[in-house]
Amino acid sequence: MIRSLCIASTVGLALLLGSCLWKEPVFTEDFSKVDEGLEGVWFSKDGDDDPRDGSFAICMRIDEDRYLLHHPAREDDGIYYEARPLKRQGRTLLQLRILGTFEDGGVKPETARFVLLWVQPQADGSMVVRLPDGEDDLEKMTPAEFRKRLEDPAHDWEKFFGEGTAYRRISPRPE
Repeated sequence: MIRSLCIASTVGLALLLGSCLWKEPVFTEDFSKVDEGLEGVWFSKDGDDDPRDGSFAICMRIDEDRYLLHHPAREDDGIYYEARPLKRQGRTLLQLRILGTFEDGGVKPETARFVLLWVQPQADGSMVVRLPDGEDDLEKMTPAEFRKRLEDPAHDWEKFFGEGTAYRRISPRPE
């Protein structure tokens, strides 16, 4: 049910999740501390840049090395994630674990529920979020194979990750 929810969700993150979910995490150690710059309410700035029509994401710190992410926020099919930041090859990644939805509740442990995001901060304070997509057959790749690709300095991340979705913060992190 969660897998079909991910595929059916609105544009942005959730549309792409169905093609790159794993049952096990890609990373189990060497996580980074949270970056306050990712906290807040974000909206997809595709289209006319009007927040009333955008896709929202809410990112809140849980503790020093985890966030709670809700996307798409304000939607009945919004998904709650635990997000763990890490750095690889000088890039910022978030490993997401689906926790559940308002409609369906929690997720069973055997459900494919892990995904990685490549977060690219922009000079104007916005960020571009990219999911693995494109080259290779991701559905057949194990988390260990995927991790090995990410850690290979010769691997071209631009080809490995799909087109990004741009988000602009409309509300900073709470004080």
